[in-house]
Amino acid sequence: MAACAMIVETATYKINDYGIKFIEEQEGFKPNFYTNSAEQKTIGYGYNCNADPQKCKQIRAPISREQGEVILKRDLVEKETCVTELTKIKINPDQFSALVLFVYNLGCPYYKSTSLLNKLNSGDIKGAANEFRLYNKSNGKIMNGLIKRREAERALFCKNGGC
Repeated sequence: MAACAMIVETATYKINDYGIKFIEEQEGFKPNFYTNSAEQKTIGYGYNCNADPQKCKQIRAPISREQGEVILKRDLVEKETCVTELTKIKINPDQFSALVLFVYNLGCPYYKSTSLLNKLNSGDIKGAANEFRLYNKSNGKIMNGLIKRREAERALFCKNGGC
């Protein structure tokens, strides 16, 4: 198992630069509030105001790209903490970043209840990787954008022999 040499404690990780760029590209930047495909109030690089309405009330639109990046990075700390606390097995940095991307899109409460996390924590890495593909719907509809996003997250999760 060559991949074992890369495995370290999850708590030492931060999302990698690829992950931040991935979010910026997937979400795009919007300086004003808008309603996303899940009918949630959103701004910047996909910041979901429904997740924390109090923080969102402090945002004055329009925002600059720099402000959007600050909001994104602040939000990513919460997502990293979520992945760190809920993931009970050792994973590599690419797997960690893929899971943070997944949680950024779906939210921590949802991640907590996923079959992906259940398989991962049971040690079924390949099974967990295949679970990414199941989370391709918004409001009950399969979305082509989510199919592509989950494949990209899965590819990052499996990079460097991670699966």
